[in-house]
Amino acid sequence: MSLTKLAVAAATLTFLAGSAMAATNVLGTWKGTLKINTSKLPPATSPQMKQMIDSQVAMVSKLSFSLVLSKDGTFSIKTAGLPAAAGAPSKAETGTWTLKGDQLSLTSPKDKAHAKSFTVAKDGKSFFAEEQQGVAVLTFKR
Repeated sequence: MSLTKLAVAAATLTFLAGSAMAATNVLGTWKGTLKINTSKLPPATSPQMKQMIDSQVAMVSKLSFSLVLSKDGTFSIKTAGLPAAAGAPSKAETGTWTLKGDQLSLTSPKDKAHAKSFTVAKDGKSFFAEEQQGVAVLTFKR
């Protein structure tokens, strides 16, 4: 195969791979979980601090998220499992979403300046966002 044909084939494959990612269908309902990577937390300096950290990690592990991405570019998300101190066992929010390459952005009308960005997996079956240098990871799957 000539060098020119090889370059054209490589360019075509690159284009098709990029097109496949752009065509990822993120529409529909997604279920989310929030995981805390305790190995990335600072060490507890007292038994009380360890107990508080363990309590917070346990509370976060009970949270669940249901996200609906609609064709019109809007989303709705419901968070369930909130502690009673939050005022309600669940919370709902709406906004708009965009997908550029493997980056899915959710924008709340309450905070337009700070869209939440997620990375879509290559297979399109999940997307995730890391918070606080990977301490917390929010993952959505179908």
